[in-house]
Amino acid sequence: MTDASDLSLAAQFARLVFDVSAQPSALQEHRAAIRALLKAMPRDGLGFSLSSGDALTVNGAPVAESTDDEAEVLRALASRLSAYGLEQFSLGAKSADADLLDLARALATAPTQADPLAFFAARVAAVDARGIPRQLRARPSDTSPAMPAAPATTVAGIASAPVVAAAQATGAAEGPIGDLETPLEDSVDEEEIRESPSAADPRSERLKEALSIPTASNPTIAAALEQLHTAQEVADLAAPLGALIEAADLAFRTGRWHNLLDAVSGIVAIEYLQLERDPSDERRREFGQALRKLASPLVLRQFAILRHQLADAPELKVRVQAVLYRFGTDGAEALIDEWASAPDGTARVHCLVGLRGLRRTHDALFELVRETDHAMVRVAARLLGHLGDVRAEGMLLELQRHPDRAVRRDVVAALEHYKSPTSLDALGVALLDESVLVRARAVHALATRGESALPNLLPLLDSEADAEVLASAVMALARIGTPDCVQALVRVATGESAHARKRSSEYRLQACRALVVIRTPQAMAAVQALRDDRDKDVRAGALRLVAQAARRTTTSMRAVSAP
Repeated sequence: MTDASDLSLAAQFARLVFDVSAQPSALQEHRAAIRALLKAMPRDGLGFSLSSGDALTVNGAPVAESTDDEAEVLRALASRLSAYGLEQFSLGAKSADADLLDLARALATAPTQADPLAFFAARVAAVDARGIPRQLRARPSDTSPAMPAAPATTVAGIASAPVVAAAQATGAAEGPIGDLETPLEDSVDEEEIRESPSAADPRSERLKEALSIPTASNPTIAAALEQLHTAQEVADLAAPLGALIEAADLAFRTGRWHNLLDAVSGIVAIEYLQLERDPSDERRREFGQALRKLASPLVLRQFAILRHQLADAPELKVRVQAVLYRFGTDGAEALIDEWASAPDGTARVHCLVGLRGLRRTHDALFELVRETDHAMVRVAARLLGHLGDVRAEGMLLELQRHPDRAVRRDVVAALEHYKSPTSLDALGVALLDESVLVRARAVHALATRGESALPNLLPLLDSEADAEVLASAVMALARIGTPDCVQALVRVATGESAHARKRSSEYRLQACRALVVIRTPQAMAAVQALRDDRDKDVRAGALRLVAQAARRTTTSMRAVSAP
């Protein structure tokens, strides 16, 4: 393959990065571009590197100084690589679609952070270094003096070393295996999460630093961790890894969760500390095989349970989160299952916070929304509503075309948590759904949008065929309560709407009730004027509503004036 062809493929990757930045929710298009790129990949792969002066070379060929589109986008990519300290990386046959997409997303984020190198190192650690080998620029803090270790603590009978970055003591780079967040209060519930569903929520646990090696209380585990930490050759890993696997299996079967956590999180911590800086280290395969033996759904589900049981122990919670993070999609699936069956709202909140910090949550949900079991798809839809980020919103928009009406209804309910123009348009589309359940839920969701929902709600007063949906639309306008709502409801109350049921006493009285809820002078005057209406039911209903409103007002005045 010629250099020109290599540069064209490199430009294709660069365009993918900036497309992800411009359209983060276009997941299907990005996946298609990745598949096309990997299909056209040369046998020897594609190597990117920054030479002196941060000039980009591709497979050893420098990017031309011309002004054509390919050269421009490659120079823009070179600037982003330099800002994040990604000095070289390679794409090839072993590169996975998900890893390539994660790398593109990490590069797509503008480098506006206080420490772009640390930020990028944390993000890119989710990418398998065997499929996409890379070299990061060394940070000044990597050569800083070692920090003294703090004393170990014990919480709920589980031995734990504090999360001091052991990487600083060993000279290893910081990476995404744990951060300490402020513990959630016991009174937290899902409503609190719904009020702040952004992926940038400070309560989400994006992992930012290396995990310390635990101080195990079990002597067998402690000895195996020490032996594993000092092993330098591949042949020296078999004995300690085998001992830790056996100890973890025994701990799981006997219910000794502190030993299970010490053994597994110890392997995860040592793997990162020793191997993250060198993707070609032969020991990486041995660690990976050992962890795969522990990737049982039952074992991972136990870690998902510990995620909310240890929520009040920050140091232990970080270790649980790190284990779930390391197991990728399997860890995310375990935590999703626990979220769906958590014993109470507080446990669900802690599971949700944990899911926001896992690298493969959306990948696990991407598979779940394509299940043939509609009940599982409904669980995924509800969780996507709580996640509240752009990727989750995009998946919900795709689910709007699901054949099952119950799924579509849950999708509409989930979209209620999003406040973007895109979700507003989607709720407007849901008003055209063939299912009454979906349309009624869309009306309820639109009522929370205030005045911006009126272009979607007002036409329903003249066109909605189902009586229940029509009544919901009337009360939604009462909830919004703007002058435009009053005018529209007055037209219905006086029988001047364009609806086929405009002469219906029931429909007109529904509008009267909504006007009384709004209770502005114009709204109350319109209801009072109906005391002379030709329809006796409307007359009686209007008089009753006015009298009830007067009684409520009098009662309120007495309550206020009482000593």
